[in-house]
Amino acid sequence: TRILFGEGTLADLPAELVGGGLHLVGDGVQVVISSGSTPTGATSLVDLARSSNWIERQTAARDPRLPAELLEALARDSDSDVREAAASNPSLTATAAKLLAADDDYDVRMKLCANEATPEDALVTVCASEEDTDVLRVLAQRPSLPVAALEALARSPDSDAREVAAKHPGSPVSLLEELVYDDDWEVRAFAGGNPRTPTEALVDLVT
Repeated sequence: TRILFGEGTLADLPAELVGGGLHLVGDGVQVVISSGSTPTGATSLVDLARSSNWIERQTAARDPRLPAELLEALARDSDSDVREAAASNPSLTATAAKLLAADDDYDVRMKLCANEATPEDALVTVCASEEDTDVLRVLAQRPSLPVAALEALARSPDSDAREVAAKHPGSPVSLLEELVYDDDWEVRAFAGGNPRTPTEALVDLVT
């Protein structure tokens, strides 16, 4: 039996209800009432991954023990919540990441960019065409980005994307020297304020 609570906290639930286990589902809480524990074995994960219930597939998709071939299948799932869970899996494979990097849903790409396990190639793919401000904000918050990803952002037609490259602490000096001459004043300002930008470039900018 599964009971979905749209709002509230675990403290609001009677202790006897949470004895069978629980899962967080979006902003709510899914309580699983059973005499046994929640699924932990490979067979149980396989069953969840192949379930017709999207919540069960979502549970499987975020589990780091899920076999790679099933994770990759869930990266193609018709439900975006399942794909989001796959994108946040700490055992994300290169194949799954490649699929998710091209996902039409920005929430999926946002989870992918926030995942520390995301391969560099997938990050470069996202950066090459990303224009969603929420996804770009997540990229900007990553402590490190591949140089190829930063180069893709710096050459984007979208000024918000170029801003990420201009202010990122990992941007190469060569990129910053270009971005201080950007057509957009905010991009120039961020590049000028980046500690890695050479003084010479700043002097040229104001003279």
